Amino acid sequence: MTIKGTLETFNLRELLQMLAFNRKVGTLLLETERGPRTLFVDNGRLAFLQNDPHVSRAFLRRLRRQRAYDPDRLDRAEEIHRHSGRFVGDVLVEMGLLGLAERNETYEAVVGERLFRAQLTAIQRFEFIDGKALRPDGEEGEPIDHPLAVDALLLDLTRRVDHWSMIADVIPTTREVYEGTGAAVDLEGNEDLDPEAVDLVVPCVDGCRNVEQITEAANLDLFTAAQVLAELCTAGAIRPVATADLVARARQRLARGEALGALPL
Repeated sequence: MTIKGTLETFNLRELLQMLAFNRKVGTLLLETERGPRTLFVDNGRLAFLQNDPHVSRAFLRRLRRQRAYDPDRLDRAEEIHRHSGRFVGDVLVEMGLLGLAERNETYEAVVGERLFRAQLTAIQRFEFIDGKALRPDGEEGEPIDHPLAVDALLLDLTRRVDHWSMIADVIPTTREVYEGTGAAVDLEGNEDLDPEAVDLVVPCVDGCRNVEQITEAANLDLFTAAQVLAELCTAGAIRPVATADLVARARQRLARGEALGALPL
């Protein structure tokens, strides 16, 4: 059975809940502004597919943030993933760099992150393909081992979405570019913030990167990075770059032949 529609009629959380409740087995295809995304559901549990590069990149980003692993070996695992399509977490276990429990814990965090990103991304339409495990490129694939209960994932997703509404009051778009104001602020007393995340975000606020780029440069997930940026903005430590300054900086980069660097500005 195939189910099609738009998220004008279905909220993503409601759609996943419906598929889980009805014990559906198959692939939920999301046509988004950033290309196709797929989620595999199986009798109330959810998994991503082995060949989904977004999942492996997010997995590696979390490990790089911890700074506890040899960067060269992480790069080697990423290369193996690109050539084989295998989930990078499994590659790292075979390399002896991760234990199975650590692999599963990191994967769970990544699934929560990817669902949250899907919730924020504009979705033009969805389609549920019954009985098949499909990769984002439309080819059949294998689900990543360690499927997770949809109900638990939706509880976490709802918590993040509710908190995001407060973050969005300060950081209305992930395309905004921020710069430092020079004001010294102390966020150590803020129990909602990870001090390490603050230390990772602050050096990435350079007046040229937008929120998405700051997230990537800091090796953080979007929710955590935006949470830090919102607190820094509220405290007066950073501010959005004025439009005239953005245009001037973009022109400077274009003059140096840096078209890609000028694009987000």
